[in-house]
Amino acid sequence: MKLARYQRGPEIHWGILHDDGTLERLARAPWHAIEPVGVRDRLADVRLLAPAEAPRIFGVGLNYIL
Repeated sequence: MKLARYQRGPEIHWGILHDDGTLERLARAPWHAIEPVGVRDRLADVRLLAPAEAPRIFGVGLNYIL
């Protein structure tokens, strides 16, 4: 099973990628439950996204010798 996070219009969804080039939409993120909602989107009509949103990373330069 291949899972994907994708954007269709302004909305972001999770889906199962099928061999026929469609994404079967999931109700929520796959780590909660793999629960299809019965909607399929064509791969050509969506924009694939990274598997997770980029977290904020803060660096503090206090480990330098002055």
